This record gives sequence, C-alpha cells and structure tokens, in this order.
Amino acid sequence: MDKNTQTAYRQNLKVMILNVAMQEFYSNGIRNVKMDDIARKLQISKRTLYEIYGNKEELLLEGLMRDEARFESQLQQFTQSKKRNVMEVVMKFFQMQMKRLSQVNPCFFVELHKYDLIVSFLEKIHKERNMRSVLFFKTGVKEGLFRNDLDYELISRLCEEMTRNVMEKELYRLYDLQHIFRNIIIVFVRGFATKEGIAVIDKFLEQEGRQAEVVL
Repeated sequence: MDKNTQTAYRQNLKVMILNVAMQEFYSNGIRNVKMDDIARKLQISKRTLYEIYGNKEELLLEGLMRDEARFESQLQQFTQSKKRNVMEVVMKFFQMQMKRLSQVNPCFFVELHKYDLIVSFLEKIHKERNMRSVLFFKTGVKEGLFRNDLDYELISRLCEEMTRNVMEKELYRLYDLQHIFRNIIIVFVRGFATKEGIAVIDKFLEQEGRQAEVVL
C-alpha cells in the first residue's frame, strides 16, 4: 500500500470511526460506550483506534464539533434558500433542534458535563448562539414581527432551557414531535410576536402541517 493510499484509508477510517462512535454515544449515552466497543463494531484493533483518537473525550469533542457545524450549515441553507424573515428562521431553528435532540438518549446530555473539554466547547457555543439570538430578535423587532417591550436576552435563555427540559423529561416519548413543536410555537413564540409575526407563524404551521400529511 503506497503512501497516498494509506493516507486515504486513514482519512476514510477516521470518518467511519466518528460516524459509528457518535451514533453509539447518541443512542446509549457516553458512559455506556467504551473505546473497545467502537473498535469491535468497526472490526479494527484498539491500537488502530487509539492511533487516530487518543481517548474518548477527544473523539467525542470532534464529533460534537462536526455535528454542530452541520446543524449551523443546514440552518444557513434554509435561511439562504429564498428570502426569509426572522420569524421563519426562529421557527425552523426550533423544529430542527427538537428533531435533533429527540434522537439522542437523555443520558448523553447529563454525561457531557463530566468532560472539561466538552464543557468549554459547549459554553463557547451557547455564548455565541445567545449573542446571535439577541441580535436576531432585535432584527425581528425592526421588521415589526417581534414585540419591542420584552427582554430578548432572557427569552433566548428561556428558549434554550425549555428545549433542554423537553429532552430531559423525555416528552417526545409521550407526544409526537410535531405536536410538541406546534405547541411550543403557538404558546411561546406567539407570546413575543406582533400581529404581523403571528400571521407568519400561522402560515408556517399551515405549510408544515401539509408537509406532514404528505409524509404520512
């Protein structure tokens, strides 16, 4: 095997390791997944695995960074696919977040905080996202879609906590994801929307309802 072939093999193997590991972490939690399990599932030696990823935390961090980048890219594609107002983007974010988190074992979120590198990464992400959210809400106020008499920094934090609570309480096991999404939008988002914003919400929900019927 020449050098270029070896390099390509290693790169492909790294992607495979990341895919398998993150799927296992999301499904079973972090603590329940050993590096041995990942190596066995991929039918590679532990030595090969540790040559590519030195430990579980390193592997987990790279996986989270990759998936976070994918999430942001997907949201950006939605935003740029055609002219969108901020209300449409807010609702799409909620929808994507619910879908993503409903596919993850709640233990995963609890166990994330046992790793210092992961905690630092998440704090950075949350800080950046909250800053963007506040600016986003201010844009919504200027567009006449959001009320101008509310504390949007507080609302941004409440949004994050509400989404996390849905996952930790495993409400998605009791209610259909679309049902959860619809109720959050109607009760929470409509609360800080103007009449013009509510019209956008109703149109978005109507479109989502039609799409759900097509899928069914």
